[in-house]
Amino acid sequence: MEKKYPFFLRSTVTLLGIILFVFVLHTLRAILVPIAFALMIAILLNPFVNFLINKKINKIVAICISLIVVIACAAGLMIFISSQIGKFTQNMPALGQKFSQLFHSLQIWLQNNYSLPLSRQRELIGEAGNSLKPLIGQTLGSVLGTLSVIVLVPIYIFLMLF
Repeated sequence: MEKKYPFFLRSTVTLLGIILFVFVLHTLRAILVPIAFALMIAILLNPFVNFLINKKINKIVAICISLIVVIACAAGLMIFISSQIGKFTQNMPALGQKFSQLFHSLQIWLQNNYSLPLSRQRELIGEAGNSLKPLIGQTLGSVLGTLSVIVLVPIYIFLMLF
């Protein structure tokens, strides 16, 4: 015979379970995100690996070949993007001059329309710069996290395909 619990107890247990589940997912995101990416890529690579295995290639060699192809494609994409960024940086001096002219005209417009003197504008910009310092540390942490994901994903893909 099943025991019937009151609604308030069932709803409390359900809410606590949901909160615990979300907390565990949030805590383990550094592990689960690379595994999720690796799983998606492994699913996409599985037909290619099976094709190579059907061509009488060893399973480990087939997985390595498929990983090398994916890494080469990703490297080619990164080379293309970096070359476009390089072309963009060649235009940076002209863009810098244009932005400084626009910034100066914005300062004059703020001074004329809102009676905000240049000294007060400089103070506000300095305060904004000081508040950005913690953001630099967060950015470095994000970059290091991304590098760890880049290292872990191919390992996870290999293990999932194996």
